[in-house]
Amino acid sequence: MNKQGFILIILILALGFFIWQIFLPAYGDVSLLRKERNAWQAKLEDTVKLRQKLGELDKKYSALGSEAEKMAAVVPRKEDLSGLLVQMEALSSQNGLILNSIAFSSPAKKQDAAAPSSSGGESVSAFAKNTVLDISLSGAENAFRNFLKAVESNLRLMDVSSVNFNVSASSEQTDFQVLINAYYRE
Repeated sequence: MNKQGFILIILILALGFFIWQIFLPAYGDVSLLRKERNAWQAKLEDTVKLRQKLGELDKKYSALGSEAEKMAAVVPRKEDLSGLLVQMEALSSQNGLILNSIAFSSPAKKQDAAAPSSSGGESVSAFAKNTVLDISLSGAENAFRNFLKAVESNLRLMDVSSVNFNVSASSEQTDFQVLINAYYRE
């Protein structure tokens, strides 16, 4: 073996040793960094999914906000007697009736215990209080039927508890006395 071959073998061995000492540990570090990068990518994907879920929950919450507004219209937080007066006046005039008088009162304890049941079987008074409206109206019977339908389809939660009428023989108008329970939240 000549001298050049021997030097060539030593250089190849030195190069192999240099690669083994320098590049292989760096390759191991790169492998560890790749594993860390993959772990961070998985965390990033989880974060993106969580952000999407957060967006969906935010939309649902916004929708619930509108539901809460609807609920506040159906069963307001206060008695809102002035609003009830305006509603009854509007319902009576829209249906061709004359609103003679309206009186507001709180229900008696016995009447509160006999409150109508909701679809769940629980008493409405379990989550709401009511105000009794004593309304005196005059008009035709068909107009009164339309008034009762309007009260039934009104946005505010109300129920008719009593109806009395007095038919006058001399005129076409009938006098109606209606007791209505209007509900509000406590």
